[in-house]
Amino acid sequence: MKPYRHIELSETEKCLLEDGFKNGNKSHFRTRCHAILLSSEGMRIDAISSLYKKRMETIRDWMNDWTTDGIKGLMIQQGRGRKATLNVGNITTVAIVKKKVKEQPIKLNSILEGISTALGVNVSKKILKKFLKKLGYTYRRIRKRLKKQPDPIEYARKVEELKTLIDLEKGAFLTIYYADESGFNETPCVPYGWQPKGDSLSIPTQKGSRLNVFGLMSRDNKLHTYTSTKSIDSDFVTKSIDDFIFNQPRQGRSVIIIDNAKIHHSEAFKSRIKEWEQNDVFIFYLPTYSPHLNLIETFWRKCKYEWLLPQHFDSWKAIQEQLNDIFINFGKKYKIDFAVV
Repeated sequence: MKPYRHIELSETEKCLLEDGFKNGNKSHFRTRCHAILLSSEGMRIDAISSLYKKRMETIRDWMNDWTTDGIKGLMIQQGRGRKATLNVGNITTVAIVKKKVKEQPIKLNSILEGISTALGVNVSKKILKKFLKKLGYTYRRIRKRLKKQPDPIEYARKVEELKTLIDLEKGAFLTIYYADESGFNETPCVPYGWQPKGDSLSIPTQKGSRLNVFGLMSRDNKLHTYTSTKSIDSDFVTKSIDDFIFNQPRQGRSVIIIDNAKIHHSEAFKSRIKEWEQNDVFIFYLPTYSPHLNLIETFWRKCKYEWLLPQHFDSWKAIQEQLNDIFINFGKKYKIDFAVV
């Protein structure tokens, strides 16, 4: 292809192209206006091609577009661009993508393979990620849930009762304490974290010591914890609640929200309820299989996934010291805003 061809312009056309080159909204339009201007000044096609790193055929096409349609020919008209591989407006495509993600939510390559086969087109990871974000998907940790489900009638009744208690707490008629047990050991809950490329963070892990904790926590971040290196049984829980009632400062009536673990329904536990009630502390059992209703579960999760950092797992002593710091300074250094949780 010969590199010799020049565009001749009138003064009006030159002014129009100069305005497009300086003030055009799109970079491709400004580039094409400039190319035509350079051609009119005598620059060869191969020189323009080298300047803009475009093929000579492309530069010649721009010239043809100018000759045929003038300034409009240098604009990319609607519908002329490459069609999107995945279109959110295509109901069939959206349904296929959602189905494949549901079948395999973890491995992106498996999703890509399924979508490419179903749609008959090759889809890149980058395109799929952008498409999933447009559909409202995010990549985050998959949560565990109990296999069994609560009885719907009991669940609805209990939830309404819990709402009543929360309303009474808002009116300063009582204080709710959310109670539960949890355990901490030298096997970390591996969190996500920002890491330099080629330099992965790691956390030492080993089977060893364990600290079991019974805790009572209020919505305004007041915390009472009782720890043991042994298994927590009903006797330990009742003694902990006794200490909370008879030895810790409280104001007015309190309600302890607790789950249906066997140790919370033992004869030893139930035998204490009447005396606790005589001291203005009442037990409220959550519906079965409903740990999400117990706010202290959020506290345990924060401890394990956010406040216990990789460096704390260098030794059991470091873990204990950090846990002690969390328990003592919860509500000050460590806080949970339950209005947004």
